[in-house]
Amino acid sequence: ATAGTRKIVSATNIAETSSTIPGIRHLVDPGLSKQAIFDPQTGMTTLELTAISQSSATQR
Repeated sequence: ATAGTRKIVSATNIAETSSTIPGIRHLVDPGLSKQAIFDPQTGMTTLELTAISQSSATQR
């Protein structure tokens, strides 16, 4: 971004492994992640919104 403008970053679990973005001072992180959960009763996998761990939040 040019000088005097803001960068907006939405943190995801992908942000844990990606490279650092220069110039970021603040980050908004909802603390949630979609996890693939297998239900043996139905035999299906669904995406469920779950809270992330403290270590994941720190790494983001």
